[in-house]
Amino acid sequence: MNQPLKRPAMAFLRWSVGLVVLWQSYQTFHMAYTKGHAPGHAGALTGVRLVLSGSEIVAAILFLAPSSTALGGYLLLLIFGLALALHTLHSDIAGLAVLIVYGAAVLVTLVDRADPTSPSFSDTRSLPSAGAASSLSPSRPPLGHFSSTRRFKIFRLAFEPASCLPPEASF
Repeated sequence: MNQPLKRPAMAFLRWSVGLVVLWQSYQTFHMAYTKGHAPGHAGALTGVRLVLSGSEIVAAILFLAPSSTALGGYLLLLIFGLALALHTLHSDIAGLAVLIVYGAAVLVTLVDRADPTSPSFSDTRSLPSAGAASSLSPSRPPLGHFSSTRRFKIFRLAFEPASCLPPEASF
């Protein structure tokens, strides 16, 4: 991809997916809240709809905020997985395609943010102040901190099949 266009394209993808998911979650929440006393099967799922759409609203807001995009993205992927399972259990295949496309867009955004060679990469580690940096060597990060390449490697290992893993990465 053309590098000068990559940053605005990824920002557009994040904002468009985040706003569409936020709007549709609000609509689902509002519909479930106003028609919460429907009899039968629809009434039994009202609580599930309220919880899923409410948590999806919170996750979409976190996904749109630059400082919490990763947290919101992972929460959205979890919620989309739960919604996929519920749609599958109820034989509602109409909603599956949309959830898969939303999940793919969120995953692309997360992978792009985790890639240190990307122009939209944001390393959110806080740097120590000048006074606190005197005891730390600049070439070594603080304990408990993964480098951005290490985080990307862990993310890659989590989503690749076991047959693709190098021999030293087997558990």
